Amino acid sequence: MNTARDNRIGYSASATTKNVVPDVGVAVVDAANVDVDKSPSRESRLYQVIWRWHFYAGLIVLPVVLLASVTGALYVFKSEIEPLMYPQMFVAASSVDAANRASTVSLDTQIENAKRLVPANARLLSVRVSVDLSRATEIAYRVPDHRYEYHYAFVDPYTAAPRGVLRYGETFFDIVLRLHTDIYAGTAGRILVELATSWSVVLLVTGVYLWLPRKRERFWGVWLPRLGDKRKYVFWRDLHTVPAFYLALLTFLVLFSGLFLAYFFGQGYQALTYATGNYPAVLFDPPASIPRAEVAAVGYQQVVDTVRPHATGGDLLIDKPYNAENSFTVYVTERDSTHPTRTRQFIIEQYTGAILATTSFGDAPLMSKLSLLAYPVHVGSIYGLPTKILAFLVCLALVFLSITGAWMWWLRRPQNKTGFPRKPEKSVNKWLVIVIILLGVLMPTVGLSLVVIIAVDKTWRLFKGRGAAI
Repeated sequence: MNTARDNRIGYSASATTKNVVPDVGVAVVDAANVDVDKSPSRESRLYQVIWRWHFYAGLIVLPVVLLASVTGALYVFKSEIEPLMYPQMFVAASSVDAANRASTVSLDTQIENAKRLVPANARLLSVRVSVDLSRATEIAYRVPDHRYEYHYAFVDPYTAAPRGVLRYGETFFDIVLRLHTDIYAGTAGRILVELATSWSVVLLVTGVYLWLPRKRERFWGVWLPRLGDKRKYVFWRDLHTVPAFYLALLTFLVLFSGLFLAYFFGQGYQALTYATGNYPAVLFDPPASIPRAEVAAVGYQQVVDTVRPHATGGDLLIDKPYNAENSFTVYVTERDSTHPTRTRQFIIEQYTGAILATTSFGDAPLMSKLSLLAYPVHVGSIYGLPTKILAFLVCLALVFLSITGAWMWWLRRPQNKTGFPRKPEKSVNKWLVIVIILLGVLMPTVGLSLVVIIAVDKTWRLFKGRGAAI
């Protein structure tokens, strides 16, 4: 047995010569890519440590990543699929061309007719007017004292006829989103998904390190997979590592942007943004409306007529003022792309219909810009269909990597043993410890889970030591 090589790639000392297999995790560099030394070097110990963490990261995230990847792949195309699933809701009954846009019924009449579709005590929240002439107007309501009871009423903009209503939590994509974000387990589920996402980032970084070629002359198995190799493990190893490398940057963007929407990281980032004054001032202190005696608020149609000349190419999402001094907030977004640079915000005076303020992506401080970019990057909508396809491919890749990683471990594990990698006998560079601590601070669920893992490990070793003494 080649001791140096065994030490480098983490062989189990308890395995027999006939059954020698590496204690592998989700990705492994094969022996041809490893230099043979007489004793384990500092570099080989580092390799073994990273290999071990790669394995356990994969073990932690595998089930949740599979679920999140499948649901994410579906959710990417929500805006394309949902109208096909509910055409009676989203598609207007009458079809007209742009020249007949003026023939639409007043938005206020549409809102009045939509009340027939929702409970009498439901409160209007917002109205979405589509730039797509074939789309129905979407009006959102919330039932008081019911935290998650939202109703979305759809009205034909050309006849004001109610088309139907959808309740939050009951549609196909509502279910997909809940599975993706909290697995129907509330806050605990959100934390679990964040844990899997954070460790997936660790998995990605350690996987790239394991992929790095140790020999410059290597080509097959590094840059291109050895699909013709008859060795099962080599075949699956190459299918696992080579595509993963090429998709590494996109995968990192999808994973890390998702953390901005997560429980601990998201709230921490928002708190830091607020504490450092990196929020747009208009968000926390928007211009107020001035109530006037016997003057009613302007209608929604007047709000649309005010904003539309300044934003001809996007959907209008109008938030209702929540009190007498609040103003209308209108967001203009493009349907085929949610890139923040193409989104504008208008503050409209409630009683005069005048534009009080406008903001855009360019007006936001840096930390706010990162927050605004997170969602469209995560779901791939930032540049429309092309980036949605890329996000979809990343989701499929994560499913494939999870399956191939587990299969590789199964192929190479010793008989009647777990094949879990052992802890290196000697310590590694202090900088690695510092990196781990920084990762734990940057991604809180990684830090918390590391504390738990270390505590369990210490307790187990203490228990085993007492057992041996007895």
